[in-house]
Amino acid sequence: MTISVITTWEGTPAALMLLTEASRTSAALHVSLGAKNPRLLEPMAGGDVTRRHYVLDFDSLEDWVSFMSAVRANGWWEATRKAVADAHPNLRMLGQAVMTNAIA
Repeated sequence: MTISVITTWEGTPAALMLLTEASRTSAALHVSLGAKNPRLLEPMAGGDVTRRHYVLDFDSLEDWVSFMSAVRANGWWEATRKAVADAHPNLRMLGQAVMTNAIA
């Protein structure tokens, strides 16, 4: 069962540009730690232009849990938490959802 983990961000135009650059850098690390198909989705038509969705795929819930353990052990998590706190209120993480494709 493939799952997608979607983190929703909201920010000013400048903060979203920084998020885009940080996502490019983070994507390679995330793949090295077990994530698949990292992407930062931004609206083209409809949606909220102040929001972005960072999406990672995993083959199973166990793979996601293993990834999260690796991320926390790596030190990336703490550095990211600090960067996000420093960027507040210009950038906010609105939440995270773990989803599966119901028609797959």
